[in-house]
Amino acid sequence: MFERLLTTLGMGAEQKEQKIIADLLYNIVNPLKALNADYPEQLAAYILTGEHAGILLALQSRTDDDAAILLNQPGTLNWWRPQPGSQSLIQGNKKLANQSKNARVNFYQHLGQDLTPEQAVRYGKFLAALTRGQNYTALSAQVPSWFEYFMVDGLHSSLGDSALNKNMQFRKHWTVQALHDMLQSEHLDGTLVLNLLFDRANLYEYSWSNLDLFYRLPDFEAYILSHRDAFAGLYLQLSANGQHNLLNYLERTPAVTQHFPGLVIGCALQGSKKARLIAQSLLPNLKQEDVQELLAEKLQHGIAKEKTGAAELLARSGLAAKPVLQAALVQEKSKAVIQAVEQALARLASLDHAKDDEEFAIPAFEPIVFQKLPASVNALLQENYQAVLEKAQADAEQEQEDNKTRDWNSSWRQASYKRLKNIGGKKLAEYADIINGDSNSKTGLDPQVIFYKNHLNQLPEYNLVHFLKISGQSHRRQDGLHLSSYILDDYFKADGYQNLELRQLADAVTQAGYENADKTVGLMLLQSNYDDLIERLVPEHVWPFYAERQDLLAEALGLLPSQLTGSYASYDIEAALKILGYFPKLPARFIPRLLELALGEGKSHRLQAQLLLERLGDIRLRAEEALSSSKQEIRIVAAEWLARLGDPLAVAALNQALKKEKREVVIAALLTSLERLGEDISAYLSADFLLKEAQKGLKGKLPSSLLWLLDKPFPQLAWQNGQVAEDEIIRWWAVLAHKLKEPAGNALLQRYLSLLSASSQQQLGEFLLDGFIRQDTRHPSQDEALQEANQHAPNRLAGYKNAFKNYGQKYPEYYGRYEHITLEQVVEEIKREALSRYLGSAIGDKGILALAGGVQGHKAVHFIQQYMKDHYQRRAQIEAMIAALANSDDPVIIQFLLSIARRYRTASVQEKARGLIEAIAERNGWSNDELADRTIPTAGFDEHGILTLGYGGRDFKVSLDENYKFVLKNEDGKEIKALPAARQSDDEELAKEAKKQFSSAKKELKQILDLQTARLYEAMCANRRWAVAEWQQYLAEHPIMKRLIQRLVWQEIADGKVVHTFRPAEDGSLINAEDDEIELSADSQIQLAHAALMDGASKQDWQQHLKDYKVKPLFAQLSHLLPELDVQDKDAVDDRLGWMSDTFTLRGVMNKLGYQRGQAEDGGVFDYYSKSFNSLGLTAYISFSGSYLPEENMPAALYRLSFSRNKGSSWNRADLALNDVPKILFAECYADYHAAAAACRGFDPEWEKKTPW
Repeated sequence: MFERLLTTLGMGAEQKEQKIIADLLYNIVNPLKALNADYPEQLAAYILTGEHAGILLALQSRTDDDAAILLNQPGTLNWWRPQPGSQSLIQGNKKLANQSKNARVNFYQHLGQDLTPEQAVRYGKFLAALTRGQNYTALSAQVPSWFEYFMVDGLHSSLGDSALNKNMQFRKHWTVQALHDMLQSEHLDGTLVLNLLFDRANLYEYSWSNLDLFYRLPDFEAYILSHRDAFAGLYLQLSANGQHNLLNYLERTPAVTQHFPGLVIGCALQGSKKARLIAQSLLPNLKQEDVQELLAEKLQHGIAKEKTGAAELLARSGLAAKPVLQAALVQEKSKAVIQAVEQALARLASLDHAKDDEEFAIPAFEPIVFQKLPASVNALLQENYQAVLEKAQADAEQEQEDNKTRDWNSSWRQASYKRLKNIGGKKLAEYADIINGDSNSKTGLDPQVIFYKNHLNQLPEYNLVHFLKISGQSHRRQDGLHLSSYILDDYFKADGYQNLELRQLADAVTQAGYENADKTVGLMLLQSNYDDLIERLVPEHVWPFYAERQDLLAEALGLLPSQLTGSYASYDIEAALKILGYFPKLPARFIPRLLELALGEGKSHRLQAQLLLERLGDIRLRAEEALSSSKQEIRIVAAEWLARLGDPLAVAALNQALKKEKREVVIAALLTSLERLGEDISAYLSADFLLKEAQKGLKGKLPSSLLWLLDKPFPQLAWQNGQVAEDEIIRWWAVLAHKLKEPAGNALLQRYLSLLSASSQQQLGEFLLDGFIRQDTRHPSQDEALQEANQHAPNRLAGYKNAFKNYGQKYPEYYGRYEHITLEQVVEEIKREALSRYLGSAIGDKGILALAGGVQGHKAVHFIQQYMKDHYQRRAQIEAMIAALANSDDPVIIQFLLSIARRYRTASVQEKARGLIEAIAERNGWSNDELADRTIPTAGFDEHGILTLGYGGRDFKVSLDENYKFVLKNEDGKEIKALPAARQSDDEELAKEAKKQFSSAKKELKQILDLQTARLYEAMCANRRWAVAEWQQYLAEHPIMKRLIQRLVWQEIADGKVVHTFRPAEDGSLINAEDDEIELSADSQIQLAHAALMDGASKQDWQQHLKDYKVKPLFAQLSHLLPELDVQDKDAVDDRLGWMSDTFTLRGVMNKLGYQRGQAEDGGVFDYYSKSFNSLGLTAYISFSGSYLPEENMPAALYRLSFSRNKGSSWNRADLALNDVPKILFAECYADYHAAAAACRGFDPEWEKKTPW
């Protein structure tokens, strides 16, 4: 057939090259004869000569993906899943399909040689028709799809992944000009090739590297420089992704960038957000006279957006731009541009002011002295090697034995043994010379051998330089060494960073023989890589390094081009700002950029920048100037900043702004700031003024998302003087709070609330909190769920039956349940799914929670605890609700927040609660522990332990028995089971209130007992000490706490020594183990006793005392001794490693012990349980072989117990040296570890074979 084709086309021997192309083409399309015998010949003829053009329509008219499948899905860029039925075609046509694939690779080599532009065009059109556009990812709206198919298939799909990081050997004749000619042959603008080379409109960024061969076309840069006009205006035609990609290219090619200052300026002013940031960072690399001239031109003649951007960028360029800005201010008429120019000049004023006072001395540092390791290190390494090799051999042999009895083969232990054997004596002999710098041998150093059992670390000569020489081999990159805490922890451990100066580290990197030490060390803290190393270093050891290398910070803040490489590499601006905060004075060069962040529209780093700038003497003026911004949000930010600055001189500017302001939310911010600065705003708080404002506000457009609330009747509320609060005012407050979008509210909203009576605040809080929760948790009704189930059940049942038919025998564990499943069961299944589905969310209305802070504590806790139990995955809503409660000083609420801060399943919610507790403590001038002591609720009991419930004419008394059960007595002292109905002589309202109080007290008591028991346990683990007076006032005299502390043993400490060990008795006296009464000295301290800190005799005496008095200890205080373990240089305990259980049993025991499931990492797998001790800033981890979510029961092996200071994922935490763990905490957690082991079946020598990972 091929010969017939050549004859038909009239190709003779003299047309050798065209015959080669024809041969390749025929092989490419030959598999299509499986669909139609005429396809191959007609397609080859069409591509070569243009005949049979109708074949394209025939392909486009197909309704399946068979043609694309047979030709290996040409032109596919993104993931594409063809129709399932098409896949079976490949099985019968594998040979032809492979020939087609190979021919495609070779066919493209003829572009730029024998393949004419017209033939290339027709081939592209063939690809587009063949696939029917089903796999098409449009990169650019300006170029035809056939052109993209040709380029993507030629430079990506046909080559496969193997070519992505290779060179252009298969496409060495391709040029941008050849592609240009293809477009021109179709009477299109050839320079449109630039659009496709750079645009990435519908392609995710992580896939951009698939098209890297685009940039390797040999005439790429030459083509750009010969078509300067087209390239200079290209950014205006590109998508946001395309602009970003274009700027990435310019960032990599400074030689090209120099020719296009106008393009960079254009992108810096009008590009997409990412492109704009990169373009702005490129400006310092251009000729500064060009930059100044172009920015001045834009400031004078550009559109408004360009003018405001030019003003901002001119401010960054320094004081030289001042005349240009001043001239623009005289000529400009646009209010928005005038404001931008004024702000730019103000930034320059701050810069000028700071330049006069930016000098600071950078201290000297002492480099680490490198010493060669002694000759004895050779014997040490030989011993290490033999020990490691013997263990590896045993493991490899065991692996071979295991492979005989299991369905799959493992080889990694054998491979490890083979690798170690290959080291041999000769290579090992070179190790010491390489480490000492006496050899340039390329022999790789094996850390497993060198660091075996830390023998090398014990040598006095060994230091950081040696460590970097050894470990660095595994972390070397093309441009130097890659460092992180993950690597350095092996040298410093968790608490070893306090003495590390970054300049020492950089010097050590250089001494170890690596290039670019400044970049290695500088980027270590500045990259967004979830590393917490900056938290472990001492600020004084950080800032001098960056003071000498300020360009690193400038790069991180977008003032210089990024040196980062890799698709996912990015700077952590927060870290850069934190480092600037370590400087004794702010370097002036960063002030304009900090002002942009402080008063810009981005929220992420606004507060951090403001706090840095508060060091400047004139910063109040900058905030005042921002009060006139045309942007509402910036005016609010400025008002809030002025309030925080606390300078009374700002009052005049705030009042002036208030007179002009029209926006309600800005007015609220201005009033809040004025009051915080001590101004009387009572005129704005009268009922008449509030009503007038409310009526005006409610006439405007109301938020549609809040109609669910506004359409409801609001509760009738009253002011503090008892007069009725108008409904319109309360509704307007809800609208205003909604607009502010801050569940914590602001000072003005809190002031508004304080105008209401206490009971009205409670009513409103309950109404809004309950309403928010109901709106957020709406589900379909029973009828709606049943209707949905009946509609979809037949199809799902058919799918289940089909799944069992196809896979039930092979995978009974997954599909076996479908064998006998009934329609009724499927209906019930779908109904359950429907009933659990949310109909929406109220998170957009979270601002109304700012008015809910007055809700009664026990009710708020009840509402939110239930929500957290049923809807724990709705993290944002939980954080919003607890933020709203943090304005309350209700002890029940504060204790509730403390409980979340101590322990909660979601890390971000726990962190939020911690921040709220710190704010409450700061508000009251207390530490967190003092706050917790002072706000322990009483459930209504007085100092004598009596709760009085009044009916008006008679009182009922409630006390607690020894089991904390309520004992209720009537007015005659007779015990009764429940409160009676009100008599005619009783006050009915008081009786009703008494019953509510009784019910609330029961709920509150349970909360108190649970929370305070946990708090006392943590206090014991933390070895917390109380001043005697505080212990007596807040614990011993508290009506509930005094009963709890009677069930614990305490110690009086004076001068660091135990003076007395005692227990509070039921009569209030303090007795020792011999029943003698003791008295506390006023200047002593009190702590909880623990077995780890007591001698054996004392411990036995107290155990007998508690037994004699029949005291049930509140928790195990005298049971867990400090384990007799050698913990020197260890950071984990693993004496129960390999104890086998299953994941459900382990989960049960860990939950009972108060541990929480670990954070799920990649693949939904978690491998530890943790318990946090916030007062110590420590977390205990008990690790195991792992489980995945959703959990299924599977074998599990216990691993080890460790502790960490830092937060984060399990993979990057630094384990604390066991010597640094407080003794009581270690004893308690070690007991937990052994309790978990006790629930296991015991040690299993083959545990590694029986776990999934």
